[in-house]
Amino acid sequence: MRAISGLVILLSVACAATASAQESTLFRIFLRSGGVFVSYGEFTRVEDRVVFSMPVGGTSQDPRLQVAWLAADAVDWGRTEHYANSTRYQHYVQTRGEAEFQALNDDVARVLNEIAVSTDPAKALELAERARRALSDWPRTHQGYRQDDVREIVGLIDEAIVGLRGATGQKSFELSLVASMPPVTAEPMIGMPTPGEQFDQAMRLAAMTSQSSERMALLHAARGLLDEHAVAFTDVVVKRTSLDRQIRAVADSVALDFSTVLPAASLSRAARSLSGGR
Repeated sequence: MRAISGLVILLSVACAATASAQESTLFRIFLRSGGVFVSYGEFTRVEDRVVFSMPVGGTSQDPRLQVAWLAADAVDWGRTEHYANSTRYQHYVQTRGEAEFQALNDDVARVLNEIAVSTDPAKALELAERARRALSDWPRTHQGYRQDDVREIVGLIDEAIVGLRGATGQKSFELSLVASMPPVTAEPMIGMPTPGEQFDQAMRLAAMTSQSSERMALLHAARGLLDEHAVAFTDVVVKRTSLDRQIRAVADSVALDFSTVLPAASLSRAARSLSGGR
């Protein structure tokens, strides 16, 4: 039982400090052509497009969010996923990581104390194997946080399991490997983009968007940003004039589309009437 006693001591001195939580997580979507869009929260890939929430206006504590769509083939996925993994890991560490690891320590320490005082080898073995199962998958489901520490604890539990299986007369057995995550290279986490950066991103995405309705929504969001944060722009009048011109152009394009579609629909209804409704 020396391994069990040593493990109880190891768990009892684990650090329990928890970093202050962040209210939101900002992700970056890197483009193959260069440049980046900021996503407020996780982005989602839907078939051949990516949908995300783009901050356009408001404050850093309460941003105004615009639903945005982007062609998936425009994204540098290697760079984007690398940054996303780094962001998820750091956010987990800063918000829940140490608290959840301490809770895991407490649970395992309780089980190991039960093993240490147990006089029934079969019952002690059952408890040890249960603790091992709880630990072995923990890194995979917790962003790989402190997986080296978890692996060390599992190694000590394995020593106890070997002894207990021998005590119960088991001749052969197998131990599953501990799930592990690739090491994460932490990148600097970004803060909320400035009004100027938000404006530039909204305008760039509007230029990349083929859907008139999506372009119009982005242009109106950018226009609202200009009105809300006018003091942040030295050329706000020029930007407003250009934006208003673009909004009118999109509106005229939509009106032109309707002017060609509606007569065709009227002719179709007239044809159905002449044919007796067939």
